[in-house]
Amino acid sequence: MERTLVWSFYFTPAEYPENVRFIAEHGIDLARVVSDVFPLEAINAAFEKRFADPEHSTKIVIAMD
Repeated sequence: MERTLVWSFYFTPAEYPENVRFIAEHGIDLARVVSDVFPLEAINAAFEKRFADPEHSTKIVIAMD
């Protein structure tokens, strides 16, 4: 079985330190933005949740560790 994983970045890697600093300085609670976190092994469940409940799965993170 073969799968293709495609992703995109909104920011370039060079911009991430500035973004992290901005989040820290402004006290932005990322837990309010992320609706779910799934391990890579459960990526199918993550997609199922996103399409089954789009109103409550606004930002799903796939953890690669």
